[in-house]
Amino acid sequence: MSSNHQYSGTENNTINELIMRTKAPAVFNRDPHDDCTKKYKVFSTWEAIQALAKKGWYPTDAMQVNARRRDPKMVKHLVRFRNDKLKIGDDFPELIITNAHDRTNAWHLDGGIFRFACANGLVVCDEEFGRIRIRHMGHEMNEIIESTEKFADHVCDLSNSLQTMKDTKLSKKERSDFALEALSIKYPKKEQLPFDSDLLLTTRRVEDEGHTLWNTLNVIQENLIKGGVPYQRSTGKHSIGTTRAVNSVSENLRINKAVWDIAHNMMVAA
Repeated sequence: MSSNHQYSGTENNTINELIMRTKAPAVFNRDPHDDCTKKYKVFSTWEAIQALAKKGWYPTDAMQVNARRRDPKMVKHLVRFRNDKLKIGDDFPELIITNAHDRTNAWHLDGGIFRFACANGLVVCDEEFGRIRIRHMGHEMNEIIESTEKFADHVCDLSNSLQTMKDTKLSKKERSDFALEALSIKYPKKEQLPFDSDLLLTTRRVEDEGHTLWNTLNVIQENLIKGGVPYQRSTGKHSIGTTRAVNSVSENLRINKAVWDIAHNMMVAA
């Protein structure tokens, strides 16, 4: 642990070091993979966590890919951060860092939104904030901090988009079209989708029952990512199945961004 800043996870709604070591041990690695060249520079995610804490950003979740035959200390991992001083209505902006130490992933910084209503995180599409990508070649900690500050500068812009989505009402057909496109994103290689896309419009709480673009986006996103939506099977021993959660780091980001992109396009076209 760095002597400059001892992160302990004591801020509200954050996770501590013990939880991170269990969920994403690659966060703490400081050594490159054996296959990396001398030019490759490891950027410690743990050092970034401590530096971002000085700026008021604290980790709220962490995950990494299933290593299987690969060293779990080297693989692609994701950490979400939130600054409780930055708020857009009832929602909080987030930073989302993805990193790896085996040449499979550059350092990526994305923007996201956290909703207390469903304890769920949306990832904002590239068009809203732009993705910051830093190669493992000669970069320094100050680049990460500068990226964080750029994100904070765009909070007001994101606020405008959120308010517009909350003010935009969708028809029944528009909501169904949204759900169908979103389901096709999760299963891009299947000619026949596994269940009726309208099931993605199933609400889990009273707060999401409105037919605004914002509510529809959050309902569809939660059902896609968290799974657990019951549906009628066409084959098999059991007639009723439930949709699966998305546990992959890459798929989580891909689907989140794509769903936001659909909503953003509908907002612009409204």
